[in-house]
Amino acid sequence: MNEYRTRRGLVVRVGDEFCDDRKSNVRTLRIDRLQVEDYGVVRAFCTVIRQEYNGAVTTPMRATDMVAERFGTFEFKPAGKGLDGQPAPGDEAAYLFTIGGDQ
Repeated sequence: MNEYRTRRGLVVRVGDEFCDDRKSNVRTLRIDRLQVEDYGVVRAFCTVIRQEYNGAVTTPMRATDMVAERFGTFEFKPAGKGLDGQPAPGDEAAYLFTIGGDQ
């Protein structure tokens, strides 16, 4: 499975990057694999490629997984976007993918 559409219509694809939509302890996650599990639940297997905590930035490159539906909620935003969903200052060209569009 290479992509999943959330109930709110957000298309989540393998290779997309999302970050926590909060001001502290922000992780940037890369989606490495999407897998259908019991009862049709889709799980996203990700790598934490960046983490910012109290101003310190690390690249932990650790694995994590979650239900893919979470990417379509207020908990996450596409990486490179500000809290309002617009590109963060200076990040306009950092991520060239568009959600739901061509990669």
